[in-house]
Amino acid sequence: MIKINGVTMATPRTYEVSEADIDSENTTRSESGVLHRDRIRAGTRKISIGWRVNEQNARAILAAVSPAAVSVTFLDPQTGSDRVATMYAGDRKMAIVQHRRTLSAPLWDVSFSLVEY
Repeated sequence: MIKINGVTMATPRTYEVSEADIDSENTTRSESGVLHRDRIRAGTRKISIGWRVNEQNARAILAAVSPAAVSVTFLDPQTGSDRVATMYAGDRKMAIVQHRRTLSAPLWDVSFSLVEY
């Protein structure tokens, strides 16, 4: 479902794609509340994604998004096909969900957003 720098990642548990526009610094609201918009780019994608994985997969996913920019191939719901974009990873969240005492190895919830440049 998602490749980062050409490497297929484990199947995510959560996957949400959002689309946003980018406005210039000239976009403002008047005192009466009317928006004066200067949109400079439309349709940038943001993927909110999460996995429940073992330690090895958690490390692989986190290593894949550690560069400042990564090439991401993802399913774009707007087109129904794969799209390739240069993205960066937002804040990474890692939470242990099963401790070693209850399982031979812990499982981790790993989540972050990938934001298009």
